[in-house]
Amino acid sequence: MNEYKYKCPTEYGYQKVKVSRREYKKHFINRKINIFSSFEVYINASHDQGRIDKFINPLGIIVVTLLFPIYTIFVGIDGFKDLKNEYSRMFNQKKKGSFSSDNFQLSRYDLKYKIIS
Repeated sequence: MNEYKYKCPTEYGYQKVKVSRREYKKHFINRKINIFSSFEVYINASHDQGRIDKFINPLGIIVVTLLFPIYTIFVGIDGFKDLKNEYSRMFNQKKKGSFSSDNFQLSRYDLKYKIIS
């Protein structure tokens, strides 16, 4: 089995940009975020493309970690190994590929952003 390796979109010509949560919710109606989500937006203006990577933010990780004993009781000893793997993926989201990524056409959105890298 091939091992997953994260490559930053900046290696492919994208630029990381800062987009406010308000702008995100205004333009990306079908790509929901909540209090436990964080996101990174990358754009490639020369190819009219954008990319959104969505992660669990630190608040979400803390809440799920505090609920670990309850989850352990529900899954029992049989499911403990799977639960341990899920927590490992949550703590190493980029390394393990445990995040969602969406591409979009930049010209369809009047997105206000600030380039950070």
